[in-house]
Amino acid sequence: MLTHRTTRYPVAVLAAAICALAVAPGAIAWAWPADGPVLREFSLGDDPYAAGQHRGIDIGIAGARKVRAPSSGEVTFAGSVPTHGWTVTIVTPDGYKASLTHLGTLLVHKGDNVKEGTPIADPGPSGEAEYSTPYVHLGIRVGDGESYIDPLSLLPPRTTSTAPTPAPAPTPAPVPAQVAGPTPTSPSPGAASNPAPSPDPDLAPAPAPSAGAPSARRRHLRPPRTPLRREWRRHHRRSAIERARG
Repeated sequence: MLTHRTTRYPVAVLAAAICALAVAPGAIAWAWPADGPVLREFSLGDDPYAAGQHRGIDIGIAGARKVRAPSSGEVTFAGSVPTHGWTVTIVTPDGYKASLTHLGTLLVHKGDNVKEGTPIADPGPSGEAEYSTPYVHLGIRVGDGESYIDPLSLLPPRTTSTAPTPAPAPTPAPVPAQVAGPTPTSPSPGAASNPAPSPDPDLAPAPAPSAGAPSARRRHLRPPRTPLRREWRRHHRRSAIERARG
């Protein structure tokens, strides 16, 4: 009986430890405050306050209507911070401090208890923004020294949505064939090399005579004055004179 009792106690202690782990504060879930892409990731060296460090991540708003609480907890700060603009800080039950900066109009106040995914602000940006598009900067601190940690180590991995397969392009209607017209006959090389015949100068119309020049018709009706013609005219004139004398 003694052995049976001593064996029962370790089993009970182990079961209590498992239950304590199940309800531990570390089981609090985290969610993305915006649905846009990560514009800049976490980058931190040995000195968290050295120049060029990035103690959080920048998330694009991507058209979201509201910025959401990344985790459940109490709002310990809600107001404006120099260079960071409108800021909300949420402290979770397990000691994480999540600060969201470059917000728009705040929808919560200090002392409010929010749940994961609760709208806490309108899109910004405010303060000295690094981007012209709306975005939110998420920084998370933990522990007594408030050491910064990479928010991507707490946020759930995003599921890649499969884009719908585009519908196939409609088949274009067949274009009716065009009826070919008569092919123009090109001249043969031999015909192209022969020059066109010149008009016969004898068949060409004579140019119109000017107003003062005698017509060609009258010139051709009068016989030319040859020596024989002159002799004939003198003979004809003498004969006419002799006939007249009687």
